[in-house]
This record gives sequence, C-alpha cells and structure tokens, in this order.
Amino acid sequence: MEFPRLVLRSSPGRGWNPLQNRLWFALFIGTLTAGTLPAQCALDRAIQLHQAGDLQGAMREYKACIAADPKRVEARSNLGAVLAKLGRYQEAIDEYRAALNVATPEVAPRLKFNLALAYYKSFQIPEAAAEFESLHRSQPSDLNLALLLADCRLRTGEFQAAIDLLTPLEPSHPDQPALDYVLGMALIRNGRVAEGQTRVDRILRRGDSAEGHFLLGAALFTAGNYPGAAGELSKAAALNPEVPSLQSYYGQALLFTGDADGAT
Repeated sequence: MEFPRLVLRSSPGRGWNPLQNRLWFALFIGTLTAGTLPAQCALDRAIQLHQAGDLQGAMREYKACIAADPKRVEARSNLGAVLAKLGRYQEAIDEYRAALNVATPEVAPRLKFNLALAYYKSFQIPEAAAEFESLHRSQPSDLNLALLLADCRLRTGEFQAAIDLLTPLEPSHPDQPALDYVLGMALIRNGRVAEGQTRVDRILRRGDSAEGHFLLGAALFTAGNYPGAAGELSKAAALNPEVPSLQSYYGQALLFTGDADGAT
C-alpha cells in the first residue's frame, strides 16, 4: 500500500519547515455505475466538487451519501478529508474512525494514515504516534512514516526513540533535509551535541534557513553558550518565527543572558 508522500519545498527567505509542508489527506475516488447508490447520493458529483475546491458543496453531497448509506466508506473518508481541510479535525477524526469500522483490509491502511494525520495536525500527538507506529511496523523502510513518527517522539520528549527510528534510514537517504532536521534535533536534545552538529552542518551547507540556525542555536544552548544561542535563534526567528519550539528556546536563551523583557 502506497501512502501520500511528504513533499519538501524551499521557500526563499522563510526556510523549509520539514514536517508542515504539504501534508495532505488521501481522497478515495471510485467509478459509479447506474443504480449503485440511491438517487439522492451523487458520490461522483461530490468528488468533482471536492477536486474543484468547492468544499462546502462537496461536504453537502458526502453527507447526503452517508445519510443514504451510513456504511459508505468512500463518502465518510472523503468527508473526513474535507473537514480536515477546513480545520475541523475532531469531526474528521470521527468520520475516519467510523469508516475504519466498516473498511476492507485493502483500504484500511490509507484510512489509518489519514486518521493519524488528523491527530497530528490537531496536536493530539500520542494518538497520532499510536497510528503512525502501527503503519510503520508494516513499512519500516518508508521514510515519510518514519519522519512523522520520529517527530511525534520528539514532541513527547522520547528523544532516543526518535534517534532509533531515523538512524537506520540515514545511509540510504543521504540528502534529506527533513531527516537531518528531526534527527539533529533529537540528538541535540538527548545531549549528543557533537553528533547533532553534523546534521546542523549539512543543513547550513544547503543555504541560509531558519531550521539550520535553530539547530545551531539549540546546540549552543545545550552547551551553555547562551549569548551564542540567542544570536543564532534570533536569526532563525527573523527567517521563520513559526518553527516549532523556536520561540521557547529563544525566550530561555534571552532569559539566561539577562534580557528578561525580551524573554517575556
């Protein structure tokens, strides 16, 4: 089973954000024949509206299909994708879970992936990790799944678990900035600053980025060089202030250098 891939793109002046770019939810597309569904359920029409970006119209049609046949997996899954696109993640989660209750083994992995993403994007990280872990066990060489699971472990403070997930994949993916970022951060937070620095250097060689300065600042912070850390974190914040955990580190670095107002 192939899952949607994480796509990394550079953004001039902003740096790349390896785990927030282009996470998307799979859309189930089927060919309907006459008489397959009740007349009030136009799944093909719902899919057309969905693909055209008319989310409200697609949602209305998907709900009509579910009302006609509550066990219609495609309608529930695609409704979940619409709800997720609208930021209504808990409703999306409910639809994915309902779809999984009646899904066949062939489509269940894709539904699980979408469910995991909905948990992940709504910051329900332990729940996301549980779903990604299940999928990762069946596809241990899939870099996308490993990165998402490792980032979950990083966010819950399980730094060694993140390291153990990504280290075996590093030799076969030598030029992956997302891998360098997550693995580098896990190593630094686990106290292995020199090893983390190697990944920092790889990122910095690719050009100026918020993530590169953040990793370097985090390494200096861990080593106790708070003025140096504040300088690097300031550069990161100027490029992209939305990098996860950046503001927290920057605030602490400023506090340790005596700038309480700036820390606040």
